[in-house]
Amino acid sequence: MANWQWLLLARNWLKKFSLIGGTIAILVLFTINKEAFSHHEAGVGEAKATGAINTLSGETLPKGKFVAGFRYDRREFERIPDGKLVHFTRIGQDVHAHKREEDYWLSASYGVIDNFTFSLSLPWVSYDQFSEAVLEDDVISFIKGDSDGIGDLRLQGKYMFLHTHPDHVSFLGGIRLPTGDTHEKARGKERFGTHNQPGSGSVDGLFGTAWSRMLNRKWEIDSDLIYQLRTEGSQDYKTGSSIQFDLAGSYNIYKSRSNNKWLNPLVTLVGEITAVHQWRDVEKDETLRNSGVSAIYLSPGIRVGINKKASLFLTGSVPVFQHLPGEQAREEWSLGAGFSVSW
Repeated sequence: MANWQWLLLARNWLKKFSLIGGTIAILVLFTINKEAFSHHEAGVGEAKATGAINTLSGETLPKGKFVAGFRYDRREFERIPDGKLVHFTRIGQDVHAHKREEDYWLSASYGVIDNFTFSLSLPWVSYDQFSEAVLEDDVISFIKGDSDGIGDLRLQGKYMFLHTHPDHVSFLGGIRLPTGDTHEKARGKERFGTHNQPGSGSVDGLFGTAWSRMLNRKWEIDSDLIYQLRTEGSQDYKTGSSIQFDLAGSYNIYKSRSNNKWLNPLVTLVGEITAVHQWRDVEKDETLRNSGVSAIYLSPGIRVGINKKASLFLTGSVPVFQHLPGEQAREEWSLGAGFSVSW
């Protein structure tokens, strides 16, 4: 493309952005969410029919198109023996762990205009086999149990400000509202800490960008860069803010030539890499030593389009690098599965 063509493209884009993009972009910064795929959070991704599973796409839905989806996430952590928990408690360290986290997501996306998509998602969150040692009057006792309930509502949105074949680039922004349960109790009726409650009690913000490129009819690349700002929530607890980068490649290995509108399979292999850094948590104005994470995850997956309006997906994730300040339970693996439909 000649230099004058680039200048013309930039001028047209700036003109368009100045008319409607500025207003929408401000709204978008408060209406989209990408949950950090970190030591304390699960990856949500988007309700869509093709492409990456966890990574956000730079594309938006066409005006008037609606997509609904369901996603199940399971994450397994190493078990910290009770003996170690007792030891850490006696030397004054707050160490706790749960063995499993499961999230059940309902989500929906709607194309408000061709370059702006609004979405929302709501999880049911479950923490299993929580354990923490507590020292009172020189006597050790344990807080154990499971917690589950409705999680925090995420409002989502995306404004695509650049669309030049084959590239799509979007602004991202969002808000997480404190709709989740924050009063779950252990077996001994002690209230769980906020870090093991389905809800956070905080109002959190997010912003970032996403980019997609169709290399050809079979290959697609997606990437995003997301910053999540966390605020103080229930029980004077503030989860650490995070920054995250995702990169995904997807390849269509099979496309049916059938004219059957109900069964016209499209099979796509997906490979994703996630790099995330989460700062330490703060409780009652005290920075917690045993919190925060820097990690890299690899996530292979498969997406099967049943027809043009419905698809299924399955993905797994393993950490290839984890730096956990202090004493924390390492994440061992995670699994995600779900489906989406559009009309």
